[in-house]
Amino acid sequence: MTWPEWKKLYQSGYFDQKGFLRLEFLRRETMDDLARQIANDGVGLSRTQARRFFQHCRRIEQRLRVGKVPWETVRGDVLKLDAAAADAINKSPAKISQKFHDFIRMNVEEISTEHDFLDGFMRHFEALIAFGQVYFGHD
Repeated sequence: MTWPEWKKLYQSGYFDQKGFLRLEFLRRETMDDLARQIANDGVGLSRTQARRFFQHCRRIEQRLRVGKVPWETVRGDVLKLDAAAADAINKSPAKISQKFHDFIRMNVEEISTEHDFLDGFMRHFEALIAFGQVYFGHD
């Protein structure tokens, strides 16, 4: 899938008309390709940086699932992902690839509910991390 096709897919939302997560966000073929594009773009993406962003999201997930905090309590932490990605791309040298920065930015734009975050984005991000381990660099 080309990068413009990914952008279009994100804009259509995580879920199909029946409310199920679109399989493109999980399928090996699409996720492997996305991971490869992110890893081969500019400075690439290290496993450490990928984990840093993913662990931030896991902490939010834990607060929602275990701590039972309201979505409004963690919404700001989700928005911080975009700021963290902007900071990482603007370091000298950059810590993440432009495509990973775009991945974070586009997803943050699409997350508006707890359901979007937990059942859409987190499952999608998990797939990226899993398939990306082969491509993401070592530190």
